[in-house]
Amino acid sequence: RLAKRCRDTASPRTTCGPEMQVIERFTLCERNLDAGTGVLALDGKPTSTSVDGIEIEAQYLCRQGRYLICVGSGTGWDDQFTLYLLDKEGTAIDAITGGGLMSSGVFRAIACGDDALDFACFSDQRLRLSIAPTPHWRALAPAPWRYRSLLSRHHLSLREIPSGAGHE
Repeated sequence: RLAKRCRDTASPRTTCGPEMQVIERFTLCERNLDAGTGVLALDGKPTSTSVDGIEIEAQYLCRQGRYLICVGSGTGWDDQFTLYLLDKEGTAIDAITGGGLMSSGVFRAIACGDDALDFACFSDQRLRLSIAPTPHWRALAPAPWRYRSLLSRHHLSLREIPSGAGHE
């Protein structure tokens, strides 16, 4: 169940659910503004994970010591967001990207629970990102989202929340 609204994603004390909480442990180092990429640092120490994006929009501590982060880049007209699932050391396990050319959006967390995050990015489309403990075959995601590696199993699954649906 999705427990609470993510009212203040800047506060490290905000608890979204019993097992997911907002954190401020990651930063971007070695930013390449021309390429729109950066390297993640966990608690100030660079990791081996290079990400697409130049701003961390949100970050969460999940079950099993894993992390979920949203990294964004764009100009307001060509916005792109990538949601990364990371292991305890900050290495990417899975990723899903949304937006790109002619996409305008702002990442807004709506509610979060144990292994799920409801959010909006582009228009009023509300989405639920779920994190599975083991990877499964998934091919499609709601437009304009796509898996970073199509022909593999994924921990992350994304679906559109119908208008008027509650947080189950």
